[in-house]
Amino acid sequence: MLWLITGLIFLTSGAAGLADEILWFRMLTTVFGASAPALAATTGAFMAGLAIGSVLGAKLRLSPRRAASVYALLECAIACTALLLPVVLKLLSDLPDLAGTAAEQPGLRAAVRFVAVFVLLLLPTGLMGATVPVMSMALPAVLRSAGRGFGWLYGMNTLGAVAGAAVTGFVLIPALGITGTIWLAASWNILAAAAAWFVLRPLLPRFPDAAGAVTGEPAALSAESGDGLQWGSLSLTTAIAAFAGGFVSLAAQHLWSRALVFSFDRLKNTTYSFSAVLAVCLAGMASGALCWTLMPPAAGRNRTARGWLMLLLGASIAVSVLLLLTLPKLRDEINPETLQVAFPQAVLQILVRTLLIAGLPTLLSGLLLPACVATVSNSPGREIGRIYAWNSLGSVLGAAAAPFVVVPTWGLFKGLLALSCVAAAVGCGLLLPRRWCVRAAALGGTAGLALLLAVPRLPAPDTLLPGEFVVRAIDGATASVSVIENQRGERRISVDDVPVAGTSLIMQTDQKSLAHWGMLLADQPRKALTVGFGSGGASASFLLHDELQSLDCVEISPEVPACADLLVDANQGLLQRQPVDPRYRIIFEDARAYLRGVSDTYDVIVSDCTDLRYRSSANLYDREYFELCRQASTESGCTVIWMPLGGLSRTAFLMTLRTFASVFPDMHVYYLHNRWTHYVLLAGRRSPWKFPVQRVEQMLLEEDVRKDLALIGFTNSCRIAATLLTTAPAMADLLREGPLNTEETPLLEFLVPRADTGPDAAQRNLNLLRARSVSITGFLPRDLPADERDRYSRFSLAARRILAAQEAERRTDVENATLEYLAAQKLTPEDELLNATLGFPEIQAAAEGGNPTAWLLLAQSFRLQQRLPEARAAIDRYTSKLAELRQSPDSPHRQHLLQAEAWEATAAAWQNEINAALGK
Repeated sequence: MLWLITGLIFLTSGAAGLADEILWFRMLTTVFGASAPALAATTGAFMAGLAIGSVLGAKLRLSPRRAASVYALLECAIACTALLLPVVLKLLSDLPDLAGTAAEQPGLRAAVRFVAVFVLLLLPTGLMGATVPVMSMALPAVLRSAGRGFGWLYGMNTLGAVAGAAVTGFVLIPALGITGTIWLAASWNILAAAAAWFVLRPLLPRFPDAAGAVTGEPAALSAESGDGLQWGSLSLTTAIAAFAGGFVSLAAQHLWSRALVFSFDRLKNTTYSFSAVLAVCLAGMASGALCWTLMPPAAGRNRTARGWLMLLLGASIAVSVLLLLTLPKLRDEINPETLQVAFPQAVLQILVRTLLIAGLPTLLSGLLLPACVATVSNSPGREIGRIYAWNSLGSVLGAAAAPFVVVPTWGLFKGLLALSCVAAAVGCGLLLPRRWCVRAAALGGTAGLALLLAVPRLPAPDTLLPGEFVVRAIDGATASVSVIENQRGERRISVDDVPVAGTSLIMQTDQKSLAHWGMLLADQPRKALTVGFGSGGASASFLLHDELQSLDCVEISPEVPACADLLVDANQGLLQRQPVDPRYRIIFEDARAYLRGVSDTYDVIVSDCTDLRYRSSANLYDREYFELCRQASTESGCTVIWMPLGGLSRTAFLMTLRTFASVFPDMHVYYLHNRWTHYVLLAGRRSPWKFPVQRVEQMLLEEDVRKDLALIGFTNSCRIAATLLTTAPAMADLLREGPLNTEETPLLEFLVPRADTGPDAAQRNLNLLRARSVSITGFLPRDLPADERDRYSRFSLAARRILAAQEAERRTDVENATLEYLAAQKLTPEDELLNATLGFPEIQAAAEGGNPTAWLLLAQSFRLQQRLPEARAAIDRYTSKLAELRQSPDSPHRQHLLQAEAWEATAAAWQNEINAALGK
């Protein structure tokens, strides 16, 4: 009966503890940021608090019944501190920070962060750590066999943590919000306290049995098989095993969570994948601890069991590396009607993949701690507390070493091999006699080091298309960054397998538009801030403006600028120049944390996100972040946000627009129509805005700026003005009612991963904006001459035609696309870019690449444009390509022969028509 009651109490407590941990991490991230030092400080402070709490709890001398009372009080205290922490964080967030010194004194900022987080978490985590030894003092009967009893308690506690991680990460936060989830988790603590006080306490004796000794065990530590080495009241080998197990396990979990994102599909690096991976790792540890309860009482009383467990842990980690490198990449299904990810299947694939890779190592890790506790003979509460403290201390160092030592030194996969060698070396030392253990560990470590030196560095397996190759790959503390080149010589930089910037036209448009549109939307731009370095393109474009006096770039990952030398086509050698432009500085920091404490104000703030699916990216689209941008902006300044069209359901897309408009009621939305793109720009100001005709004309007179804009097809002010698509007032009916994305209700990060990231979803959201488009004429200066006003109006109307043409072109409806482009050209015959657009460069590239259908599509367009000689030449190429396909059975374009008969008839009819028109 005691086993069942205590198991349920620890199950409830574990669920509350993990829910609190997830919530605290989220809240601390909003204040201190999501950079590697901030996350390491949070993790280290959390584990350090557990260690200190377990040591202090072990010093108590309590009878069983009194221990149950103290445990209940501890659970109540945890609930109270969990409820008070958000209030303290709110007060702390209003105090001045060291953001202004982030560039000059990053070490000081990191140290202050750790101290602040440590102080904040010391009390609640210390209370959590104390619950383990205190409950152990209450249960001398359950802990009659210390290893099995602790395995039951630890296993049930960890099993509760699995439930807490899953339900918090998947259900509670989006359903109840942060505050609601905090209160629910606190109620679980209260429930555990009530069960301990009212149910468990009456069943316990008032006085300990034989002064708390674990009866039925050999005396003292003689079970350590003659090991006379002591560390305090513990054997040295027990302390080493507990410490090494915590170090290797937590470090490996960090590397697994980083490496697994390369094998997931739509849910990679999302809050769902994080919760699923965490739940599987905890489930493995819970299974291991519970399995120990099936062991005979004598199991683990000598260090051989711990040695084999460490050796097997090392071997299983090495096997996990092999599986990571060989298992095929997952592919998630998309519902073609709703454009939503098949969510249950996607989550199941993550769970199964993680279980295959990390299941066995985490199970062995779960077995290790009860194996260490099995050595306890006297005063189980005190001894268990010390063992738990050593394990927590190892976890602290593992959490710090993984991102800052292991990954930068060896990378993700080779780093896992390094941890495998550490575990194997400790295992060898524990298996051999005491006089050989140090030599064995040294020999094992030397052999492992030699193996690591022999194995080449293994880069992360980025998703590559045919003909692509990795130019450079860097595994850093924050992310894995790679530069990839395709067959056309274009390069892109990817962060954790997600493209963020590059040298292609669409990515160049992305980067240049942020800089140039940010400069034209501010009245007197002298000081600018760009969030995200990417390929350096936005920074380089900003610095082309002579009026700009300073430019700060906030980048969370130092590995991204380290690849700038491979992307000079985008950044114009920005960081390779000597000296670097004195107006420019890079601040390695989380943007949210920087803006929260910065004392400066900026005339221009532009924010470029990588992917909204990322857990740390979605909080750059909540109301509080937009408010931070507004507060850091000057009265006549502007904030420009890169906003993806794809990967967002209609609900999520409108919620993001509504959230931005709640801070900037006169929000303007811009779409660069030089080609079909997957994003818009959201612009907001404190003061009203009119299109600055004279300023734009002067900007275009700057040779460097004009050349830069010419690369993306915007060389006159009318075409630039025509990128205005809609405004918040024009969308009032859509934005009037509905939820906002906030710190309290972070809905976006839970909605985005469920939506398709493809072009269909992007087009659907773009059409939503097009239906409420506005003309630029309402934002022109009143004194603008009538002929100039008419010219701007024509370009604005032509832009709408271009958008319709791009939609048709994306559907391969070349006929309607051509007609729409021709209509736009009739409105603005002076627009030189339309001539190039009517050549359909993407279809032309496909045709040159061997696609015969592309030649037929070009012929269709040329007919409508009355470019008859070019149409006839395209038909001839189509006919000759079909003939080549019939002779090439291995061609990748053979599928075009399936409908060749119908197409050939069409081509022949067109050819006769063209010949007749040409008189031949």
